[in-house]
Amino acid sequence: MDFESRNAFFSVRTANVGGSIPSAPTIPATAEAHAVPVARRRNIAVPGRQRLFGVLKLFPALWSVQTPTDSLPRQPWTAEIGPRLRRYFPLKLMLITGLAWLFFIGYFYVLRHPAYAVTVMPLTALDLTIPFQPQWLFVYLSLWLYVGVGPGLQLTLAELAVYILWMGALCTTGLVCFYLWPTEVPALTLATSDFPGFAMLRRVDAAGNACPSLHVAAAIFTAIRVEDLLRWARSPVLLRLLNVAWFAAIAYSTLVVKQHVVLDVLVGALFGVVFALPSLRWRPRRGTGSDAI
Repeated sequence: MDFESRNAFFSVRTANVGGSIPSAPTIPATAEAHAVPVARRRNIAVPGRQRLFGVLKLFPALWSVQTPTDSLPRQPWTAEIGPRLRRYFPLKLMLITGLAWLFFIGYFYVLRHPAYAVTVMPLTALDLTIPFQPQWLFVYLSLWLYVGVGPGLQLTLAELAVYILWMGALCTTGLVCFYLWPTEVPALTLATSDFPGFAMLRRVDAAGNACPSLHVAAAIFTAIRVEDLLRWARSPVLLRLLNVAWFAAIAYSTLVVKQHVVLDVLVGALFGVVFALPSLRWRPRRGTGSDAI
């Protein structure tokens, strides 16, 4: 290496060692946008969405969405279920009774004033194999006790209000179906006046308002909601099986007392599930038994 080449080499080394530190690469505009804090980005909303959120905040029971972040029970299951049954019991009893009367007013009005001609539901092969069993009438009527278990187990007023809203939406939608598409089961050929209670049942509840079976829809809605609560409270398996058995007995009773056919029961079960599953998601966060103390 000659003298000029060596000078050029060392001058380059010196510039690299003593020179300024290279500047950091420029962050693209898109990356800077992603670097904006989440809290700031959430405040950037269209005016319509802001107005909607403002309205929803007026309803904390509906806005406080139920998620798996429920507080876990810190006590035995009896200490969780007991306060739920006792708290607001007189209020719950009056609400359940009053709402049942409102439902029956709408039910019998739709039954007697359908909008269109009544459709007779078809019989399936399974219907023809199911015998008439009048002794199941008491199980059939036990629905009106069973549907009170769901609201009776709600701890707070917010839980109770939202539960009633969901059940009310189910019943109202069912009555609209009965009004726009009136249905009835085929006439029962076996005389029922000899069986205790059936004469009154036939006078009060005719064969109309058949599909979907609101008897089954309300029962399966209750069964799903009660099972969800019993599982959360870590209740005994026997108690949870009793809940399922009560629902199954009510559904079966609708067939053997010939108030519904199989298609009514299947559509009613689906109808109840359609309302029960969303109600598990959109409801207030669940309180614990210690909150009632």
